[in-house]
Amino acid sequence: MEVADIVAQVPMTKLVVLVKDGNGKLFFKYGRHKPEYDYLRDLIEAAKDRSLEVHAWFVVLREGGEVPRGWLAENTRYAVVDERGKPVGWICPSHEEARKRVLNLFRSLLDEYEVDGIHLDYIRYPEPVMAKGCFCDQCGKEGYLNEEWVMRGVSHVDTLVEETYELVKEYGVELSAAVFPDYPECIIGVRQDWGKWVDQGLLDWVAPMNYTNIMSVFNVRSMIHVSMIPEGILLLEGIGKKSSVSSLSPEKMIRQAEAAVKAGADGVVVFSYGSLTEKDLKLLRIFRARCRFSS
Repeated sequence: MEVADIVAQVPMTKLVVLVKDGNGKLFFKYGRHKPEYDYLRDLIEAAKDRSLEVHAWFVVLREGGEVPRGWLAENTRYAVVDERGKPVGWICPSHEEARKRVLNLFRSLLDEYEVDGIHLDYIRYPEPVMAKGCFCDQCGKEGYLNEEWVMRGVSHVDTLVEETYELVKEYGVELSAAVFPDYPECIIGVRQDWGKWVDQGLLDWVAPMNYTNIMSVFNVRSMIHVSMIPEGILLLEGIGKKSSVSSLSPEKMIRQAEAAVKAGADGVVVFSYGSLTEKDLKLLRIFRARCRFSS
């Protein structure tokens, strides 16, 4: 399908486009690297005709998962170290040089493409099932029972978000993030204190990944998220049409969207475009027209 056809079908006002995946692969022009097809540039051009925002979606710290890939495979000294002393495929944000590399990716994209924002995904440490935090020399060896060790990891992620905010605002575009829905437990599990980020005004909008097939769980999480968001920051509740923990019918997807807005969310973000059917898109258009919100 041509990018113009994709853009014509999108029933929302923000299009979040993957530019770096979980294996470290880049889908935009960066230094000597050029993608086989520069779809980001074409999407931006097509989106302009419809006043559709394009946000560059980065899988920030994951580069390989269980084993380092991409840039991290050649720079394993910057990797998260698991409890056995083995590097895994995640960048540890405790390393200043690693953060500089991440920021350089953002800057290079903003210099090359007229996007409306940078969207942060995997802006955290890995889930405990993969690594129980990072045990590198800079993070320390203490473990979960030590509050200082946990909060040290939180501060490393916070630093990267703060540095990204400063960079992004130089370009006058938005900063957003996809975040874990189980706040504040995610502070312990993956060192992600996104409640602090919204309190400090570091994000323009936030998308809690409220992916579940269980309506009661979705509803309670939505109410919690609404209660956390200060004035001036958009809450776009994340709906998992098809994810590792959810698979929704078109009707249930809309039920969740309606529940989020009823709870007080400013809108929704549906993951992901590739999972949407013609019926999904039709219902989302009707939902958007009925709700009269902008995102």
